[in-house]
Amino acid sequence: MNLRPFIPGRDDLRRTLRLAAPVAFVQVGIMTMGVVDIVMVGHYSGVALAAVALGNLYFFGATIFGWGVVMGLDPVIAQAVGAEDDLGVSRGLERGCSWPLSSPSSQPPSSSRSRPSCTGWLSRPK
Repeated sequence: MNLRPFIPGRDDLRRTLRLAAPVAFVQVGIMTMGVVDIVMVGHYSGVALAAVALGNLYFFGATIFGWGVVMGLDPVIAQAVGAEDDLGVSRGLERGCSWPLSSPSSQPPSSSRSRPSCTGWLSRPK
């Protein structure tokens, strides 16, 4: 069995790194924000340090959860683009844009729980 065609070449690795570098950079940047927060507050007290560590934990957890949900739309939109389904692309973008805005954490306490839409700028096929 010849496995040579399945081994990635330099060009494949270069393209993969080109795609992965911005994602890795953002991930390191978010982790660095937590480190900087701890360095800045570490001189005050243990209680302040614990509060910052908890805040960083909650921020990171919410961010990862949000990324996971929104990234779940990637295959849906990619499949619609591949099938040239403009309505499917539009629906995927609408759901990806309106989900974060409709979550209770993004709503002010006095607002009604109506579902806001940020899709006015999207061109919807008829």
